[in-house]
Amino acid sequence: MLFYCIFFINVRNQQNYSCYRNIIKGKHVVSISKNYYKSSINQKIGLISIFDLVYKSAKVNLKRFSFLLFILYSLFYATIVEASDTIYIKENQSPFKIDGEFLVKIGEVLLIEAGSVIEVEKGGLIAGMGSIIARGSESQPIILRRLDDEWRIIRMLREADSLVLNHVQIENGSIYSLECDVRYFKCQFKNSRSLEWNQSISSNHGGSLLIDSCTIIGNDSGEGFLCHNMKGPIIKNCVIEQTPDGVELIECTDGLISGNDISNASDDAIDLNSCQRVMITDNTISHISNRGLEIGHTSRGPSFDIEISNNNISHTHTGIHLMQKTEASINNNSFSDNTQNILLTELENKTSPETVTITDNKVDSTDTYIVTDTMSYYHSVNNISNSSIAKKINHSRILFFAAFAFLSILAIYFIKRNYIK
Repeated sequence: MLFYCIFFINVRNQQNYSCYRNIIKGKHVVSISKNYYKSSINQKIGLISIFDLVYKSAKVNLKRFSFLLFILYSLFYATIVEASDTIYIKENQSPFKIDGEFLVKIGEVLLIEAGSVIEVEKGGLIAGMGSIIARGSESQPIILRRLDDEWRIIRMLREADSLVLNHVQIENGSIYSLECDVRYFKCQFKNSRSLEWNQSISSNHGGSLLIDSCTIIGNDSGEGFLCHNMKGPIIKNCVIEQTPDGVELIECTDGLISGNDISNASDDAIDLNSCQRVMITDNTISHISNRGLEIGHTSRGPSFDIEISNNNISHTHTGIHLMQKTEASINNNSFSDNTQNILLTELENKTSPETVTITDNKVDSTDTYIVTDTMSYYHSVNNISNSSIAKKINHSRILFFAAFAFLSILAIYFIKRNYIK
């Protein structure tokens, strides 16, 4: 067991800091703009010179000296705890120009004030190893704008803690995070550039993710929200327009995709690959050239325990496509004006058709309801055609008017017989 001799220093001024800079590793922030603010809560927390301590102790006792040598060796593995510094970007600095790497180091927090405008030029990037918090408001949104042909605007590295965006508009730029806690609330992503299929608006790998009440306005290129290898991602109450693969989850578990409106895209609306225990509920999906929902696998295995419920899916080529051994339940959805509503391929579930259940859905009679290949089976109960409902209503009306006419004739006959002579 290793023992550590850790002492803390609160360096109160630059002179004191200079005295210790050769003893402890300092933190340095390189300003890339004149409009750069930094406030330090505690400029430095570190280790008192262990060499002075060892030297004084050696005079007292040789055994103690040997013991302290052991401590010195152990200190190579010790963690130095540092208090966080805060960096500010203020509204009155707008537009705040970034033309190099704006690095938020470990332990630092970048706070972006409401109403700020940040413009990222050629070679510029906001790189996070600490935390970035941008809190705008409905009347004073924060604007992050990419001015050149590059795509990424924020990159949160593996060492990063969190990224919080509230009422932020991101124009022609993307966000990438790795093992970071990410929160978007009422943000707007606008893209007018021609993107490749693998360029996404937000690409989040590991960590955690909550996207709530955000908007993507695209130009039918690139992709939308991509979540990879994540537990519990939540994407809800968003509007996604003209963005292929508006929501895509790869190797995610315990996710929720709920209350979103996804429309007018040339590819799929929602994609799942090798996911487990994901709920897709209460979404409106319309005018999608390919699939409304496509659920499949990766080399790590199929998707299973997928719940698809209470969605309204219309004007797609295929409403829902389950493939490659996917296990899912499709319940209480409404389908209309799709070329085919449900497509099942390569499920390989002949001996266990109950792995795919299709129940209580409402279907337009002009659509092809369920299409399967020879390897795919399902269990279907109580699905209702919209035309059947219409026929039942029409039959009820006919019976009502017939009964009314019959009773009217009887009433007239009775009156004539008894009161008219």
